[in-house]
Amino acid sequence: MVINTLLHPRSRQKGVTLITVMIILVVITLLGISAMRMSLSSLTLATNSQVTNLLFQSADVGLVQMANEIRKDAGVADRQGGILVDAITNEGTEFYYCVTPKDAASTLTEGKCDVTDTESFMSGRDAVATQVAVKMVENTDYVLGTDTLLAGALVPIKLAIYSTAVLPAFGSATKSKINECLAKKNDDSSDTSKATEIVSVTDCLTDEGAVFNSQVDEATYGYKF
Repeated sequence: MVINTLLHPRSRQKGVTLITVMIILVVITLLGISAMRMSLSSLTLATNSQVTNLLFQSADVGLVQMANEIRKDAGVADRQGGILVDAITNEGTEFYYCVTPKDAASTLTEGKCDVTDTESFMSGRDAVATQVAVKMVENTDYVLGTDTLLAGALVPIKLAIYSTAVLPAFGSATKSKINECLAKKNDDSSDTSKATEIVSVTDCLTDEGAVFNSQVDEATYGYKF
């Protein structure tokens, strides 16, 4: 009596099928992990782009608000109570304002921003705080024609306006450190050596790991007689 059995070939076929299925599962898993990582990377890039745009626009708003405040009442900004009177009468000294559009009374609040205070933020979401500083600087690059006597008597008032927008929720800087940085000077052009190096607002925020954008603009206003 002859008995034929196919048990061994069938067992080998089942083993090959199992290995094939396992390989397919591993490949699918790796593809899923790769897709997830790519999605996370894309999300990070999108978030970074949004943050960069938000801070740039917020810092630009600071410059615009200062310009609007100066133009609001023509010829009044440098008079008693005007937004430029302190800067013009104290040449070289920076005067600070916090952009507070939430405040119906004024879009610029005198003094430095305090990121621990919700009133110092630009919107109800308390995301971005923007601080503006203005100071009168020496004007050596003006031209008023060939009349040297008149040119010497009519020197345009030159202003430097700095705007810094910071996002406290991002970065590694604490709110207290951000406040310390915002209290520093914006202009470090008087640096003469490492021994007397001035740590500016941007230097400090960078060192502390804050996420921010800083812009500077120059303008002339009237004449210094």
